Amino acid sequence: AAHKAYQALIKSYPQSERFEEVIEREYQIGSMFLSGKKGKLLGLDIRPSLPLAVEVFQKIVEAAPYGAFGDKAQFNLGIAYQRSGRFDEAVETFQGLIDQYPQSSLVQQARLQMAEAAYAKSSNQTRDQGALDEAARQAKGYLKRYPGSEEAEKAAQITQKVDELNA
Repeated sequence: AAHKAYQALIKSYPQSERFEEVIEREYQIGSMFLSGKKGKLLGLDIRPSLPLAVEVFQKIVEAAPYGAFGDKAQFNLGIAYQRSGRFDEAVETFQGLIDQYPQSSLVQQARLQMAEAAYAKSSNQTRDQGALDEAARQAKGYLKRYPGSEEAEKAAQITQKVDELNA
């Protein structure tokens, strides 16, 4: 209900002095749904949370793409897609973050998530060699850009798993 009320405010009053505050609250709502909190219907926790997280983060990206939460919402939208098994959309969303926010502190994490999403897609589609090749490309690209990072081990594991599957 709060999300819908905030959306009405954003549509009706985009120049409001409280616009950024509303976007921040929307972001908090989306984060709750991403963490697994279910939506309520008639007071009961029954609505799945990931579709609600996707909806909230999409609205933030549309309404305030260059605000304080634009890159964070874009990143979390990719995470929500990934957790939902919508791997192509996740990769596309992470690439959008890299393209639109090249100076964001989330670019490095987005690149790793692209590799993980591509690998997860290849794992779900046993006959899709293209998905496996994409996972290898993303993981190797991450290792090339960030060889000494803390997450480099994750990218190396993806590369190793892809190599084993290809063997």
